[in-house]
Amino acid sequence: MIQVPLRGPLRAARSGVVALPGSAVVRGIAAAGAVGADLTFLAFVAAAAAVRWSILRPLPLPPGADGGNWLALGRALWDHAMPGGVVYPPLVPALALAAEWIDRPIGGLKLIAVASSVMPSLGCYAAARICGLRWMAAIPCAFLAVANSVGEATAWGGYPQLVGLGLMPVALALLDLSLRTWRAGLASLSGLAFAATLAADEMVGAVAVLAAALLVGVHLIVLGARPPSPRRFLLVAAVVAAPSIVLAATYVQLLAAIYLTYGPRPVRGNIALRDFFPYAFRDLPAFWYPAMLLAGVAPAAWFVRARSRTWPLVLAILASSAILFVGLRQVRFGYVVPVAAVLGVATWLDAMEHSTLGAFRRAAPVAALALIPVLGYQSIVGVHWFREQVRFYQVVPGDWVQAMSFLRLKTPPGAVVAVGPNDRGDPTGWWVQGLGERPALISSDPAWLDFPDERARSQQALWIFDPTVQVQESLRRARSSGVAYLLVDKRWSGYGAWRREPTLHVVLDEADVAVVKV
Repeated sequence: MIQVPLRGPLRAARSGVVALPGSAVVRGIAAAGAVGADLTFLAFVAAAAAVRWSILRPLPLPPGADGGNWLALGRALWDHAMPGGVVYPPLVPALALAAEWIDRPIGGLKLIAVASSVMPSLGCYAAARICGLRWMAAIPCAFLAVANSVGEATAWGGYPQLVGLGLMPVALALLDLSLRTWRAGLASLSGLAFAATLAADEMVGAVAVLAAALLVGVHLIVLGARPPSPRRFLLVAAVVAAPSIVLAATYVQLLAAIYLTYGPRPVRGNIALRDFFPYAFRDLPAFWYPAMLLAGVAPAAWFVRARSRTWPLVLAILASSAILFVGLRQVRFGYVVPVAAVLGVATWLDAMEHSTLGAFRRAAPVAALALIPVLGYQSIVGVHWFREQVRFYQVVPGDWVQAMSFLRLKTPPGAVVAVGPNDRGDPTGWWVQGLGERPALISSDPAWLDFPDERARSQQALWIFDPTVQVQESLRRARSSGVAYLLVDKRWSGYGAWRREPTLHVVLDEADVAVVKV
């Protein structure tokens, strides 16, 4: 008689106990935990977005001047109406144009602001999950949803930057995975994500390209991830790069206008490089500085967990942002560091969870759970700072909406509007181009303008609104420049002389703005 050894469920049935194999039970629990973490994370991010929406919704216009620019650039994609030489990555301008059909221009821009504000957090968590990290990654990635640095960019209208910060980690995580397997399918997904990142923002796009080069170097030189053949390496490289070719012409113009024409520009605003991180991390420095430190030593996670997957990703993002931050003296590159910081914390939590040392394994969930009350405090502080940021960046009063409606409905199409200064140097005239749908000469600090044509038009507007000349001379200069209307900001320190001028042909007079026919 031949006896067949019983295995799995059959063996359990013979003993009177029916159960799934142990490995399946473990997998089931792990899957349930991952789904629970995913849903909890998404609920937290949705709550953060809802709070920001409740703050932005009552406002007459989204804060900042950039929203008008995205709207104007979106229309330019449709009818090529922007002045020559002005180009921008098309993703957010196209979204701004599409948002008009959802909730008209103003409501649509607010929706884009809220959605973009949670993109970095969503992108970091998606990258962590692609790299195999589990539920603990949700906690550090959630910090980014309520971070001061993200709220700041949302308030001044940096929607392209935020969307790019969400897409970049996904692109790099997919590239990391494709370099481990050398599969063309994964490489094609990475290529699409890189193209979307470049289509969102040129600053984040530059970080993504440099980080990709560093990531490839780490895999080939440090990890020894040799491709099966030179042909396979070239195939993967071509598949990653191919989708971005469609943006080549845009980026040639951007590079020529921004970098080749002016070189590295000085630091914008009042924040020096040395002051950036105290400013960006002012909401919770007790978390952000240690997180940044953990990101900086992420390669050491290899010694805690031999198969740590995410440290090359963290190293590439942190190193590329640091190189561009210091090399080009642009504080905006510093906004990438929080992405590396939260991924650095997630990397260390994962390394501890899978360490061969029992003390690390026991400490991992304790450390992750200890971050939850810190996250709660960060959420409260984040709302406070976001309200302050929105108040600071509300650069145009509510009655500008009436002024924009007047220009759009009561002035001839193509009538040139010269927009006066507001003593802060903000390019508020972008709203005239975007919401008023009229070409504009915009009084602005040239540090906010990237293109020669923009700077020339700004100088022309400042020449018109020169407070050292008589109002009649300003009107003469406007006529000689082909200007049909002047939009005068009453908060401007030079408005007193205009208010006393009896010959002005004022066609719209609101509390904070006046429209003058030349």
